Amino acid sequence: MQSAKRLPWIGSGSAVLLGSDARELAHLSMLQLALQNKSIHVVDGAIQFNPFKLVDGARSLGIHPDLVLERVTVQRAFSPYQVLDAARDTLHFPERHTVFLSPFKQFLDNDVQEQEALFLLGKLIRLYREFETNHLPVVFSESNRVSLKASVYRQALASLVSSARVYTFPDSDRASLSRAHSFLPNFYSTAGSTTWEEP
Repeated sequence: MQSAKRLPWIGSGSAVLLGSDARELAHLSMLQLALQNKSIHVVDGAIQFNPFKLVDGARSLGIHPDLVLERVTVQRAFSPYQVLDAARDTLHFPERHTVFLSPFKQFLDNDVQEQEALFLLGKLIRLYREFETNHLPVVFSESNRVSLKASVYRQALASLVSSARVYTFPDSDRASLSRAHSFLPNFYSTAGSTTWEEP
């Protein structure tokens, strides 16, 4: 198998993927990590994990999907407290690559009052900063499309990105996916640059 460069947010501490393509790029990150024999733990806050994306990616590379899927564990989070518990647990597994899919979603549920949501999101953001301080390989993936508690989301996101490495993928930037595919073995892109601009 040919070697491939790492996606820029892999193997260099924690990062936030933000935008319409963030979920797709998070799955590509999982695929690349699995191909590097890394253990991946997914904390899914919005039922966004799609194993078929990993299966299709593995097959496109001529790899048996089980070799990828056996590297991935998935934890569903159905409340903000479960997201926080999963984030705390992450501190105890520094060797594991953790991917949070839409971690803010459960905090924005109608059942959570705005002040409680802000308070709990503050706890999550402080935990994220601990990930950074300890150089843990953690990725937060957020779509940046929110209708519930939009002002709470904006405040929390602004607080998070103020101290995080953020990779943004605007709706119009379809070249992001093409560039990301170029970081996988046997994938080639004509998109030119393979770097992303941080805001």
